Amino acid sequence: MQSDTEKLQAYANEMGLVGDKTLSLDQLIDSHRGLRAFRLQSEAERRAEMDRAREFATKQAINEVKTLGWFSVERLRGMTLAELAEVLRVEE
Repeated sequence: MQSDTEKLQAYANEMGLVGDKTLSLDQLIDSHRGLRAFRLQSEAERRAEMDRAREFATKQAINEVKTLGWFSVERLRGMTLAELAEVLRVEE
């Protein structure tokens, strides 16, 4: 079984730190803290971007319904043929 020092040296070698270059426990901890902070920031940014996209899509859908006269399936099912014909009638 490897000692902690040997594990750190093996990990440093994996990262390309060879020869006199090594990795201390403090450096590893600092690196991990930085990566965690970056990940949390990235998650917050992704969440904010998703919220903005959701808000945009909702506004876009509402606008299309208002301007293009979209109907829900439920509303169409409840219409008589005459009502549907009136909605589809093209004004000349």
